[in-house]
Amino acid sequence: MLALFLFFVTPTYFRPMFESVVGWLLLSALATTTSAAYGLVEVGLWLSRKGRVVVGVVALVGSFIAWLVAFWIVLVGPAALILMRPPS
Repeated sequence: MLALFLFFVTPTYFRPMFESVVGWLLLSALATTTSAAYGLVEVGLWLSRKGRVVVGVVALVGSFIAWLVAFWIVLVGPAALILMRPPS
């Protein structure tokens, strides 16, 4: 959701994510970490309902870490690509 917001509000900042191979790799890493975070939330809730609360909490902490990685890919990824661009 934040990536879409940035894409429409500041398109010149987010455009490098679509213009290079590294940007596409970062976008695929973003999709992977987002999917992993949703999966870990589901697993954590399922384990908590089955009585394995400690393992469920560990899965929820893992989902939080995956969301942090996704958040930083969205915020720092375009800036890193802009800095990696050779000078014109």
